Amino acid sequence: MLIPNTTLSHYRIVSKLGQGGMGEVYLAEDTKLDRKVALKMLPADVASKADRMDRFIREAKSAAALNHPNIAHIYEISEWEGTHFIAMEFIEGVTLREKIHNEQGNLGKLLRYLQHAAEGLAKAHSAGIVHRDLKPDNIMVTNDGHAKILDFGLAKLVEGRGEAESGSCGDVSLHGHGDDLDTLIAASPGLRVPPASRPSVSPSLTSPGLIMGSPGYMSPEQAQGKTAEIDHRSDIFSFGCVLFEAATKQKPFEGDSIVQSLHKLIYEPAPLVKDVNPSAPADLQRIIRRCLAKDPESRYQSIKEVAIELKDLRRELETSTDSEPAKSLSANTASQPTSTSRDSLSALLKTIAVLPFQNLSCDPEQEFFADGITEEIINALAQISGLRVAGRSSSFSFKGRNEDLRSVGAKLSVSSILEGTVRRAGNRLRITSQLIDASTGYQLWSERYDRVIEDVFSVQDEIAATIAERLQLSLDADEGVETAQPPTKHIAAFELYLKGRSLLYQRGLSIARAIECFKEAVAIDPSYAQAWAGLADGYTTCAYSGFKPAIDLMPGALEAARRALDLDSNLAEAHNAFACATLLYDRNFELAEKEFKAALRLNPSYPQAIAWYGLFFLQWVSGREEEAREELWRAIQIDPLSAYAHVIFSFYCSSSNQFSEALEHARRGVELDSQSYLARWSLSVALQGVGDYQEAAAVAEEAVAMSGRHSWALTTLASIYDNWNKPEKAKAVYAELEARNVREYIQPAMMIIAADAAGERDRAIGFAQQANEVKDPLFVMIGRCWPQYYKLRADARFLDVLRQLNLPNWSAET
Repeated sequence: MLIPNTTLSHYRIVSKLGQGGMGEVYLAEDTKLDRKVALKMLPADVASKADRMDRFIREAKSAAALNHPNIAHIYEISEWEGTHFIAMEFIEGVTLREKIHNEQGNLGKLLRYLQHAAEGLAKAHSAGIVHRDLKPDNIMVTNDGHAKILDFGLAKLVEGRGEAESGSCGDVSLHGHGDDLDTLIAASPGLRVPPASRPSVSPSLTSPGLIMGSPGYMSPEQAQGKTAEIDHRSDIFSFGCVLFEAATKQKPFEGDSIVQSLHKLIYEPAPLVKDVNPSAPADLQRIIRRCLAKDPESRYQSIKEVAIELKDLRRELETSTDSEPAKSLSANTASQPTSTSRDSLSALLKTIAVLPFQNLSCDPEQEFFADGITEEIINALAQISGLRVAGRSSSFSFKGRNEDLRSVGAKLSVSSILEGTVRRAGNRLRITSQLIDASTGYQLWSERYDRVIEDVFSVQDEIAATIAERLQLSLDADEGVETAQPPTKHIAAFELYLKGRSLLYQRGLSIARAIECFKEAVAIDPSYAQAWAGLADGYTTCAYSGFKPAIDLMPGALEAARRALDLDSNLAEAHNAFACATLLYDRNFELAEKEFKAALRLNPSYPQAIAWYGLFFLQWVSGREEEAREELWRAIQIDPLSAYAHVIFSFYCSSSNQFSEALEHARRGVELDSQSYLARWSLSVALQGVGDYQEAAAVAEEAVAMSGRHSWALTTLASIYDNWNKPEKAKAVYAELEARNVREYIQPAMMIIAADAAGERDRAIGFAQQANEVKDPLFVMIGRCWPQYYKLRADARFLDVLRQLNLPNWSAET
C-alpha cells in the first residue's frame, strides 16, 4: 500500500484509485512532465514468481505497442526499489457503465462512444491483441466526450490460433472442478454473487487455463475454457454484450449467480433487444444479434465492420432527429423505431484503392496527367453510394514502389485495388486498367481504352461505372456516372487544371505556379467550375500560408469560389473553397459552416473539406472539440497513410493540450513523409508541449531549413527557446524576423509569437492588433487555442483583440 505524497521513481503518489486483477492502481503526478498518470502496481508475491512476472511484462509490452486515440496510452514499464509498475494515461471522466445507468443517456451519444471503442479494438486486433475482458467498466468516457479502452490486463498477443495460457487473474476464482462446465455448474450450486448495479470492479472468473473474463460479458468460448479458440471474435461477442446493455440498461445473460449466468451464456439464445426496449432501432437490434452469435463463425469477422455500421446508424439517428429535436433517443424512450433506408449494409463494406496510374508516355512531364487521371477516377468512385475509396494520399504513397498488391490491400484495409497505365502520343490516348482482388492478388477485370484525348472524361466515367458493376453496387439515378457531362470541353484547360492541382499539393513556392495554371485554365474556358474552385483554393492557401497579405488575395478567392458555385452548385470543391474564403476573410462563420456541410454532403470523403471543417472551423474557430476530433479521426480512417491527415490530427491534439497523443501522430507524419516541413513543424510543437525542449529545438531547426526559413517554423523555434530558458536565442530568432518584416511580408499572427518569446510583450500586442486589422487569416484560425499563445491569454489587451474576432462560443475564460 503506497501512501499519498510519497514518491515512486519520479512519480508522486496522490491517491489510490482501485484494485485490479493484477494489482493496485494509484493516481500519481509525473514530476518530470507535470502530468497526472495512473500507476498499476505488480504485487510483491507476483513479482517473486517468474511465470507471473513474465505475464506482467508481456501484458505491458503488448499494451504499450498500441497507438490509438481510443486506447489508454502506456507511458512506461519500470521497476523502482523492487516494485514493478506500469505508468499509464490517467483519464478524467466516467466509465461507460455510469453513462449507461446513471444518466438519461441519449442513444446516439452512447453509440458514438461505442463506435470509438470499436475503432480502438480494431487497432488492437490488427496488432494481434485480444482484450478478453471488455465491459462497460473498461471503457472510459473522457470529460470532452471521447471513449478510451482501459486495462488490456487480460490481453494476449495472439499468434495464429494461440496457445493455452494458465493463471488466475480475476477477483473470483473457481478451482478444481475439471474441464467440463456442466461439472462446474453441478459442483457449485451454492456459489452466489449479490447483484450490483454498478460495481467498481466487475467480478472475473478464472480457472487455470480455462475461464478468463467477466461473467456478464465473456464469450461462450471463454466461459467453456476453450482457450485455444479465443481470438478477436471473442471481443466482438463481449462488445455485443456492452451494446445490448447500452440499448436496454440490462445485461443480456444476467443470472442470480455466476454459474446461472454462465449457463445462460452458453446454452440459451441471446434475448431480443426489442423485448426490453421496443423503440431500439431495427438495425441496432440486428447488429447486436450478429455480435452475440454463439458460433464465432456466425459473428462479424472484423470489429471494423461493427464500427462502420455503428457510425452509419448513428448518423441516421442524428439526421432523423434534426427536424424533431425534442424527441429523446434514450433506451427508455417510447418513440417509434428508426429504420434504415439501406437495402443492404454489406454494400457499405465495399472498399477500393486506386493506385497511381503509371505514365508510359515518352515525356516525363506528362506525369501530372497520369496522376490527374488517377485522382479524377478516385473522385468519380467516391460518388458511388456504398463504396468506400481509400484517400488520395494513402494511394499515392505506393507510387513507384511495385509492392505486392495483397500487402497494399492489407495496409489500406481495402478489398479491391484498381491500377492502370496512361500513354499519350499526340492526340491519341491509351488507358489500361485492371481490378484486382486484394486478398488473393487475382485479376477480376481488365480493359484497354484507345481513344482521342478529348474522350478522356468518358473513359473515366466508363471505368467508374464498370467498377460499380463488378462490385455489385447499384448506381442511384442522380449519380449518373455514365451520363455525366464533361467538366470542360477544352483539353488544354483540363491539362492546366491537373497541373495546378499537382502543384498545389506540393505547397511552398509551388502555390504561385498553381495559381497561374488555374488562371490560364479559366481564361481558356470561363465555364470551367473546377478550375475556378482550384483558383480559389490557390489564393486561400497562399494567404494563410503567409506568402502574401490576405487583402491582396482573399477578394480574388471569394470571387473565384462564387464563380465556381454559380457554374456548378453540386461541386463539393466549390462549396469547400467558398467556405474557406468566407471563413477566413469575411468571418461569416455561420455561412462557412453551411458551406462546409454542403461540401461534405456532396463528397463525404473529401479530405480537404474534412481537414478544414474539423480543425480550422470546428476546433480552432468554434471550440467544438468533440466534433472536431471525430471529423479529423475520420480523415485518418479514409486516408491512413496520409502524412497531412496525421499532421492535422497532431495540431488538433496540441491545441487541446493532448501533447502525448500529438507527439505520436506528428512522428507518424514524419515517418510517412520525411520531406514535409509541416510534419516536422507539428513534431516540434508536440515536443515543446511535452517539455522535451532539446529535441523540439533540433526538430524545429530541421523544419526551418526544409521550409526555407518559413515564419511558422521560426516562430516555433523562438517559442521553444523561450520555454527552454534560452532568452538570447529567442531574441536572435525574433531579430531575424523583425528585419525580414521590413522588406517582406511576415504574417503578424506569427510575429506575435516571436515578439512575446523575445520578451517584447508590447510589440506582441501591437502585432495582434495588426493581425486583426489586416484580416490575417492565420490569426482567425489559431487565435483561440494555439498553444504558443497561452501566456498571452493572461494579458487583457490580447483578450480584447481576440474578442474583436467575434468567434462563436468564445469568452475570455475559454
